[in-house]
Amino acid sequence: MRLIIALSFLLFPLLSFSQFSASELLKGKSSVTIPFEFQNNFIILDVVFNDILPLKFIFDTGAEHTILTKREFADVLHVDYSKRFNIIGVDREEQLYANIANNINLRFNDITFDRQNILVLEEDYLGFEKYAGTAIHGIIGGQLFRQFIIKIDYKNKNLILQDFDTFIAPTKKYQTLALEIFRNKPYITISAKLNKDHSIPLKLLVDTGAGLTLLLHEDTNEAIDLPLNVIPGNLGSGLGGLLNGYLGRVNQLNLDELYFNNLLTYFQKVEGNYNLEHLNGRNGILGNVLLSRFYIIFDYIRGNIYLKPSKKYNKSLQFDKSGLSIFATGKNFNTFIINDVMKNSPAELAGLKKGDIIKRINGLSARFLDLQIISAKLQKKEGKRIKLVIKREEKKIKKIFRLKKLI
Repeated sequence: MRLIIALSFLLFPLLSFSQFSASELLKGKSSVTIPFEFQNNFIILDVVFNDILPLKFIFDTGAEHTILTKREFADVLHVDYSKRFNIIGVDREEQLYANIANNINLRFNDITFDRQNILVLEEDYLGFEKYAGTAIHGIIGGQLFRQFIIKIDYKNKNLILQDFDTFIAPTKKYQTLALEIFRNKPYITISAKLNKDHSIPLKLLVDTGAGLTLLLHEDTNEAIDLPLNVIPGNLGSGLGGLLNGYLGRVNQLNLDELYFNNLLTYFQKVEGNYNLEHLNGRNGILGNVLLSRFYIIFDYIRGNIYLKPSKKYNKSLQFDKSGLSIFATGKNFNTFIINDVMKNSPAELAGLKKGDIIKRINGLSARFLDLQIISAKLQKKEGKRIKLVIKREEKKIKKIFRLKKLI
């Protein structure tokens, strides 16, 4: 399954936001803990919107601002908008719009952010839900939490916000990297061996809203060439459109003393000088599939990121071996529609097509599954037999194939 690249290419007007100090927000506490769900490589937070509506927002360090993607929730609460403006989508052609909503209250567990200005999309251009397989109503960008020390405990599924004044930088078991903050987004510079010959420096956006390992922009450095063995296809979805590119591998990615070998990597061109100017000189994105292998501490104020690797952090990562890209739809997100089939993949050779609806997988009804479970089944060991019952138009059809390493 190919995963979403959320807002790393998007640009909104700079806005002024109501900002409180960490100590004011914590009200005497040194920190607060916000539990999260981790679904299909997305960090999903429970948010009470304007003291009334319980909603779910993705925590996305690759987004500059907080965004409500479902306008109907703002409208039902009669939220006032101060401005309507065009926003920039993937193709830079389709007319997309957002509004600025003022004085919004956002409550997370034991902490409330009052009088915030947020962006409200006129339509849900992103469609996070079909990729996450669960309800998603918005995005928490880097601006909201940046006055805190931000700790992400992927193992226990907790986001911890700590007062800067009480934080003592860790010295043992953590790798420390310099962090650059630009437009509320965190960047690191590390090195990679794209082939076996030599290493090159890479400036990467640290993006918890990207459900991938590593994405490299081909046209940002002449040394970033496509590997000899790549697969073309759809990488995911951005604002108002699909993102196309290639899937291949790099020889090694180094985070100082930490490393990943033979790493599955996405490659994409950034077309046009406009996009290049607003990338802040970056060469790509470091996504949640790799980030979740660490306990992470963001210190936006001092400009550091601390990484504590989990045991066997760099063991082989498992990826889709079917060639299927699947969307979750329906009231309970248990209607699974094939969105794309990779050329020459086991799924294509078995005759599966875009638009087919998965009804059963290995004897189990899709009604009792979720997107994450299906994704895990399609990442099993090579040679694993997959039996699907799909619905095509009004016919039910059986399809059988064996999983195969695709790249």
